[in-house]
Amino acid sequence: MWMQDGETDIRLGIVPRFFFSRDKVAPYIGGRIGLMWRNSNTGWSEPDWLIGGAFGGEYFVDQHFSLGIESQVNLTISNTNSSRFGNPGKKNINTATAFFATVYF
Repeated sequence: MWMQDGETDIRLGIVPRFFFSRDKVAPYIGGRIGLMWRNSNTGWSEPDWLIGGAFGGEYFVDQHFSLGIESQVNLTISNTNSSRFGNPGKKNINTATAFFATVYF
């Protein structure tokens, strides 16, 4: 994310999925781990962390395209100067739901 005269936000993560089956409807469990940095006029921040798990499913429209939904439980760990999660220097646990489309090559 980038804002003119504001900030740049860089996020890097890994989100593995382990499918129970690979049929037209494919349920899975997954995880996620990520780092998030913010660059403002004061420089780059120390990273914030996100670690979580998910349960979801994908509906394969064809071999290369799917639509999906997942429920998540995430642990966020903020650096001491971060207001990203509203709790600087502390940990939060939150839940989330994601709807997505995936293109497979």
